[in-house]
Amino acid sequence: MKFNRLFIEALAKVVIPVTTGIQRFCNTFKRLDSHFRGNDTLIILKTFARASIVLLIFVTSSGTLSVFASGNEALIKEAVAEEAGLECGTIMSPIDIEIAKNRSSYESGSELSSVTMGILEALKAPVGIPLAIHVVRYSDGTGGLDKDRLGQAVADTNANYASVKMSFFMDGGIHYINSDKYYSIDNMGEADTLRNTYNIPNRLNIYFVNYAMGYCGFSAYSWYGVQGIIVANGCAGLPSNPSTVPHEIGHYFDLFHTHELVYGMELANGTNCSTAGDLLCDTPADPNLYGKVNTFCEYAGGEVDPNGDPYIPDTYNLMSYSQKTCRDYSSPEQANKEMNTLFYYRPELLVLPDIKANNLDGPVNISAGSPLTVTVSLDSGARRGEAAEWWIAAFAPNGNYWFTLASGWVRSSTPIPVGGSASTFRNLNPYAVLDNYIITTPGSYQIGIAIDSNVNGILDLHYLDTVKITVQ
Repeated sequence: MKFNRLFIEALAKVVIPVTTGIQRFCNTFKRLDSHFRGNDTLIILKTFARASIVLLIFVTSSGTLSVFASGNEALIKEAVAEEAGLECGTIMSPIDIEIAKNRSSYESGSELSSVTMGILEALKAPVGIPLAIHVVRYSDGTGGLDKDRLGQAVADTNANYASVKMSFFMDGGIHYINSDKYYSIDNMGEADTLRNTYNIPNRLNIYFVNYAMGYCGFSAYSWYGVQGIIVANGCAGLPSNPSTVPHEIGHYFDLFHTHELVYGMELANGTNCSTAGDLLCDTPADPNLYGKVNTFCEYAGGEVDPNGDPYIPDTYNLMSYSQKTCRDYSSPEQANKEMNTLFYYRPELLVLPDIKANNLDGPVNISAGSPLTVTVSLDSGARRGEAAEWWIAAFAPNGNYWFTLASGWVRSSTPIPVGGSASTFRNLNPYAVLDNYIITTPGSYQIGIAIDSNVNGILDLHYLDTVKITVQ
């Protein structure tokens, strides 16, 4: 087994330091661990309940690595991955630097582009992002991340992206890949083959594997030839780590680490914030927070920049290497950059419904007895022709109404799909579902259109737009 120096150094940082003797603890259902740390040698012994293995890793101060192991090779990799919980493998290259430099000015994140802003102002709900979830298991169908943790990983992502106004959903169920070859990813060649082989178009593809080259995960910037995110099972859907999946999604929408150095070291006073670090000026200079943040999310590094000024980093920023339980914040410029990237460089993910009342996005105020016209439209983008369910609803003071092609508006407490020809993603020019309708009852009305990619008779709210109307 071969590990690079970055892996060795990161592994050395995360083991439990013990100056004398051996620290032991036992988990009946999982494993027995023993750790010992010498002056220049690291030893890890592990035993798994389902199949015993012994793993000894010796690391000298010069970085030389010797591994002695007995037992199943996949379990040995699992032992290392679980113990290490290493950070992100999304690393900027010289090619990335040049491509990012040549991007349009709105990639800076300082503001939304006029196109993005116009669409978001019309779209009141968060932008729906479809996820293609791939779970890699052994060839015999065992192993792999379970459904509860997958669901939690998606929930963690949505909690993290609520302020960004993106909403992620599992599109089409879980895609299982039964392959001993890809259960553990050892190199980028395997990672690229996996992603090229099983990619589902027009979705954000995420692959959950047992081992991801020693990292918690790695992603693809929008300009990469091979797309998709790979995440290690031990870093997803856990109370101890709710942030790896959202972090890698940040890279997918072209965010850099807050401690990025390829453009130079950002100064603590922020004077070079637009040309160094992550190139964003509302994320404070970051000296790399790995191992420097305590459990109270407080920076404990005490480092200074080249000018001698102390760093005051944001320990809550999603794109940092802070404690994984601390990372739950995206700055306004980060959110802007992600949205601009979505609309300009990842438009294949977009399906944009639109609803207007009296040709306004709302909120709309009218007097009782005045006419009301409500139109709906849809831009299906790259998903045109795929199966879909349409829903158009009006929530009124006297009940809920559902628009159907067969019967018009139907009052029902149970959702009813539009039906008929509204069974696929297609482009729809503004279509009047209410045409100069006279509303006589004062009160608050909410009318919305929703398009779901899961055709299951259930209102999933994947792509949504609404308009609020007050009748006085």
